[in-house]
Amino acid sequence: MQPVILLLLLFFAVNSFAQTDSGWDRYVGRAGDVYISEKEFQQRFEMLPALNRQRKSQIDIAKRELMLSLVAEKLLVQEARSRNLDSDSLYQHAMLEIRKLLARDQLYREEISQKVSVAPREITAGIQAARKQILTAFIYFDDEEEARFVRERLKRPADFDTFILDSSMNALRDTASIVWGEALPAIEQAAYKLRAGEISPVVQAGEGYYILKCISVTPNSFFSSMPTQSLRERVVERIRSIKERERVDEFLRAAFTDQVAYSRPQPLKALADAITVVFSEQLQPVDSTVVMTSVAAGLVRAKVSSILNDTLTVVGDTYWSVGSVIERLVLKRFEVSRENLNRMFPRLNIDIGFWAQQELLGQEGVRRGLDRRPDVQRQIEVWEHATLAAMMKEYARRQTQVTDEEVWKYLQHTNSAAPIPHVQIRELRTGSIEQMQQALAELQRGTPFAEIIKRWSIDENAKQSGGLSGFFPITERSPIGTIAWRMEPGQRYGPIGVADTVSYFELVAKKAQPELADTSFASRKERAAGELAEMKRKRMLTLFVSQSAARRGFDVYEDRLKKVEVTPTPMMTFRLLGFGGRMFEVPFVDPQMEWLDTEPPSETILP
Repeated sequence: MQPVILLLLLFFAVNSFAQTDSGWDRYVGRAGDVYISEKEFQQRFEMLPALNRQRKSQIDIAKRELMLSLVAEKLLVQEARSRNLDSDSLYQHAMLEIRKLLARDQLYREEISQKVSVAPREITAGIQAARKQILTAFIYFDDEEEARFVRERLKRPADFDTFILDSSMNALRDTASIVWGEALPAIEQAAYKLRAGEISPVVQAGEGYYILKCISVTPNSFFSSMPTQSLRERVVERIRSIKERERVDEFLRAAFTDQVAYSRPQPLKALADAITVVFSEQLQPVDSTVVMTSVAAGLVRAKVSSILNDTLTVVGDTYWSVGSVIERLVLKRFEVSRENLNRMFPRLNIDIGFWAQQELLGQEGVRRGLDRRPDVQRQIEVWEHATLAAMMKEYARRQTQVTDEEVWKYLQHTNSAAPIPHVQIRELRTGSIEQMQQALAELQRGTPFAEIIKRWSIDENAKQSGGLSGFFPITERSPIGTIAWRMEPGQRYGPIGVADTVSYFELVAKKAQPELADTSFASRKERAAGELAEMKRKRMLTLFVSQSAARRGFDVYEDRLKKVEVTPTPMMTFRLLGFGGRMFEVPFVDPQMEWLDTEPPSETILP
């Protein structure tokens, strides 16, 4: 049984590009004029899901397969550049967005992380505080003047308990146990300064004001039992986190002094009203929240069709149209709870404001040239290569056509000439990575997969069938079909992104001969046309890569490849970006190995 693939979210991921230059100047292969570094190979092996890594022999096979796929990718990059696909506006826009993301991340390191330090005395004080917890009584106020008025009248500890609050005050009494690292920083700092019986000054925290009285100080069993080094690391992480948040607030106030960012009220209100109507229609009685799906976005676009191209938000040197904001809402999986459905305008305004802040920070990072830092540039180059290779594949797909005569011949020979293997899977599809994480956590705890699907799947039919599909050609549902064919029944794979959903599936069965359930010729012909087109595209791309390899040359440095240290744990890793947001740590590598054993044709494959 294939072990459940771990989904790890790492801040500045382990083995991050920014941590070290080791391995960038050592190469494990060459494709034409492009060299594949040991570091890139290691990261793209470690930080993406894959099959068959339990034994050393399997790891060696997986390493070679990835190496051949990377060679194919780099060859496609050079072919794309020779056709000037890197001048395409879509490519330029995509890479500008990547540059801004990584420049913003670098800006966080240079302006926040590197300017925050934790002194030894702070660590010592933090360890001492963590080993105890404070039981407090407190009075909460909405108004600062009322809080200070009451505090002036608490002369002795006993006064705290006997003082009668005026009914006109918006105040309340309660008790709370303050555990180090769990309370608001201001509350925590005030509480840990108190001894039993002492009363704090007025403390501002969150949106209110507090007066605390220490009832007792007791040991914290959790932190007291923790090994010293582990506790020290926890304390340093907590203190640094607080300091970084304070530094972020300070930096943002200074950075945005001369920046321009605003939303136009009229189109914003029109969009908010349209979303409210669509969400209200889609909200079911059992739903607590509603999400901006592709379907919902289509309905919203129809309602604001007359202003889709109007400017909604101006952000520094760019602007977002109403249509582009709707796309962003889908990408970010904009979600609203039932109780906030009628407060769409302020909620939408807050989210757009946060995205605008991130955009301004990205622009600032690019303006400072942070995207040209050597370590950042290496990351960008990896994304450039993956994007260009994908564009070259799309270019190749557009060159592949099938005629009616080819489809008819294919229909006549499907049982003997080129049968398409079929697979049957049991699949869980969720609407977000977070939902998938929760579902996989239940799976790891032993809940049957079919029950997980009934609970978490966004496909109503899948809930009824336990996620069991019919047999389908491996050329369908890319990349699931081809991945499933390489698996054995009972193995599981994922999670992977498919369209706007997240998929995790188990191979139930596979067979080499197709079963055409359709009885009408029209449907059989349509299905055969799709299968044949996919076969031709795959074959054409294989021939094209083989031809490019023969013309440009390639090398795999086997001795160096064997020495690259990797782990047997498959995972999909995300980079949590400075100032918020996330992205895949490395781009997905499309498996491409067949070209190595394919004789390159003499005729030109692609113009």
